[in-house]
Amino acid sequence: QRLIDARHAFLEGLLPPGDGMRSVLDVGCGFGDYLASFDARHWRRTGIELNAERAGFARAQLGLSVLEQPLESPGIAPGSIDLLCAFGVIEHMYDMRAVFASMHACLPLGGLGMLSVADLDNPEQGVGDYFCVEHILSFCKQTLESVAQAAGFAVVKMGPLTPPEYKDICCVFRKVRPDFAWQGMSARPQLARQLAEDVQAYIRKRQARIAGMRRRLDEAGLLDARLALGIYGAGGHT
Repeated sequence: QRLIDARHAFLEGLLPPGDGMRSVLDVGCGFGDYLASFDARHWRRTGIELNAERAGFARAQLGLSVLEQPLESPGIAPGSIDLLCAFGVIEHMYDMRAVFASMHACLPLGGLGMLSVADLDNPEQGVGDYFCVEHILSFCKQTLESVAQAAGFAVVKMGPLTPPEYKDICCVFRKVRPDFAWQGMSARPQLARQLAEDVQAYIRKRQARIAGMRRRLDEAGLLDARLALGIYGAGGHT
């Protein structure tokens, strides 16, 4: 509940006032807890969730409209979503251009998008996210902001989510142009060079961290090939 409250607090004052019904789309909505926190008297609530069990729970128990298909598939009317949310989603996507093009199509001019991802600058806060094999992309505050700008959105707010023990970084952006244009980094060569240097620094930092972990395990005798390793709760992040 604190995380749900933190997401609403991060958005506070950013949504333009409106008297009629508005639409929210939560991409990767899971069991629908955040989506259900929007008042149904004022919001049309739609989720996207590819996990059938979670999508079914959101529909049956919370009365939500949930699609079991990727955002890039047909199903969301163009310009029909006032607020698009995606928490812990884009680090699993391999085609950022297609993802942001779909977000752009869903939103009207002035519509808001809200993303959060694990923060590589805070590996101590989420070591499972830092080494997660399910994450094929990784972000820090600067790269998350850059990719939203590369997609032609105007970044409205950047920062960490609260409460303090939850160290994901969040980006709120606004659709400010009618046509989607994927600019990439070609128009910002200085930033592109800085990002390339940051990637190399991250690689060195990650390698040093792994070496340190292995050294501590070795000193404790836990890398002995004769030992059997058991992991309780060995999910994708583990």
